[in-house]
Amino acid sequence: MRSSSRIFYALLLVLLAPLGIVHCAGSEDLIAIQVNPLCVVLPPGGTQSFEATVFVNGVDQGVDNAAVNWSVLGGDINGVIDSNGNYSAPDTVPPPTKQVQIISTSKTDDQKSGQASVILTATPSPDPNPCQAPPFS
Repeated sequence: MRSSSRIFYALLLVLLAPLGIVHCAGSEDLIAIQVNPLCVVLPPGGTQSFEATVFVNGVDQGVDNAAVNWSVLGGDINGVIDSNGNYSAPDTVPPPTKQVQIISTSKTDDQKSGQASVILTATPSPDPNPCQAPPFS
């Protein structure tokens, strides 16, 4: 093969591989995790089921809670979550509110994770949707 042809094919691989059009042997899959719902508001002792959607090389693999490990940032004082993504809030919450992070980590690549927020509040919020980000000004 001529030198210019090799350069052309090498350049083609470099350009197409990130798009998922070419998958080089021995290269690792790109994994991403999306947790749903992204944010919820719960009272003390409340419960919520979370789902993990797994993406491999940008392709939605569907909901697969068995492909991830679930955890609550900060430990059991912030509530517990089981292997199916079922979260239980603690029975008491420091007033007025507390935000807790739910983490879903890929079992295939523990460097890949998704997260969701739980806002724990003992009193109803005057804000109809405290999970919604404020608008840009």
